[in-house]
Amino acid sequence: HSLNCKVMSVNAAVCSLASALFLILATFAEAKDQVIDWRFGMERGDTQFDILQCQSVTFDWSSGDGKAAHDVWEFNSEAAYDACDFSQATKLTDPTATGKHVITGSKTLAVTKRWFGCRVGAHCSAGNMKVAVKTRPLLADKFFESECVGGTPLLAKKEDDIVACRKRCKRRRDCNGLEYNTDEDKNCNFFAVAPERRPGNSNPNAQCEIAVTTCSAAGSPVPAPPAAATGTTVPCDIEMRVRCKLVRGTTVTNIDCGDIPMVGSCKVKVRYLYFVHTLKPGSTSLQRLSRTRAGAAAPEKNLLISKDGTSSQGKIVSDWLLNTWEEEEVDICKTATYDTKLRLITKKASTGQVCKESQRYQFSTDASNAPATGADAPKCDVSLDLECIACISLSGCGGTDCNFYKDAKPCTRPIRYKYSFSNNNDSFITVLKVGRERTGESEFLFGGQNYIMPKGSVQTYGED
Repeated sequence: HSLNCKVMSVNAAVCSLASALFLILATFAEAKDQVIDWRFGMERGDTQFDILQCQSVTFDWSSGDGKAAHDVWEFNSEAAYDACDFSQATKLTDPTATGKHVITGSKTLAVTKRWFGCRVGAHCSAGNMKVAVKTRPLLADKFFESECVGGTPLLAKKEDDIVACRKRCKRRRDCNGLEYNTDEDKNCNFFAVAPERRPGNSNPNAQCEIAVTTCSAAGSPVPAPPAAATGTTVPCDIEMRVRCKLVRGTTVTNIDCGDIPMVGSCKVKVRYLYFVHTLKPGSTSLQRLSRTRAGAAAPEKNLLISKDGTSSQGKIVSDWLLNTWEEEEVDICKTATYDTKLRLITKKASTGQVCKESQRYQFSTDASNAPATGADAPKCDVSLDLECIACISLSGCGGTDCNFYKDAKPCTRPIRYKYSFSNNNDSFITVLKVGRERTGESEFLFGGQNYIMPKGSVQTYGED
């Protein structure tokens, strides 16, 4: 939004002040189970919906909209989607006056982008009945101080930190894992096919994050640890993992522990699920499994005690075993990192040998897990407004329009600029930066942190 404010003096000299207000924000396009209101003239038609792997998409026209019928087809390309060309599309439903079509989580494992439309009449072209659905990677397995091995390398980029590396992975249509190196090179390596954690590896400068390769609760299989050298302690044959879910009332959704999304308020409820896995079923019994987390309501907790009070101590581990889960309220507005360390003590059934192992998980809150720019960015629905107010003095500005000074002396006068922007979306947005440009000069009025704007809210800044 631009405004030209002219202040005229008696000798007709013109002082031209031009200001432009611009806004950089991240909208959420929250990755979640999506329900699409499938109707003629739909408000969110021709837009992108984001999901994580294993989340579902529902096309819902169960209430009808007065039209004869609707169906759902999947386009084979973005070009066909843009042109509403169904010649190579795949039919998912027959036309019905009311109905639903659900793409279940088991059918959204592939990290990709898909396009859908209604073929009835001109519903696609004239009724806006078409949407894109992007499946983003659920980087559920995060291994600190570990390298990745295997997989199919995709590309490498330099990023300032792991959050930037993770966001770049999620913006792509083909990223199924990453390895970030925290040394001076700061290389971020991406994988088209999910890698594995390098077994027995400890590298303090590396971090390996892997997208899920199955939609089961426990997740992907893990590689076996290396055999111990002669004279050394036999390595543990147990793997520990954590899964996260977002809890909103009765709705529970899989999320990435490293990118806990904001859902309209600073505090969100996260459910942590703890798994252990043995590579030799029947050979190992659990003696202790505990977690410590700074800032938690219970800083240290014995995970072998379930919510009903029963204990799994001494239990023989077979395949994957879910020991317990807990819920915690996470303050997403703070940039704090929710560091969790798991400590495991096991005993080998055959030899009685005690084995100890620990694993550190870093659950960070990343408010910017949706891209703010680029071809995949969601459409913004934000109003910008700029007012120019004439002032008698900077301490006594009133509500007078800048034209108040027209044909008046002196030519130099105090001016107050009032910048306003409002969130017209049906959900919250996160403002990253607000800036203005004037006669070749640029300045950020606000930045350096994420600011949450609830739906329908207005924010105002002033500059004298």
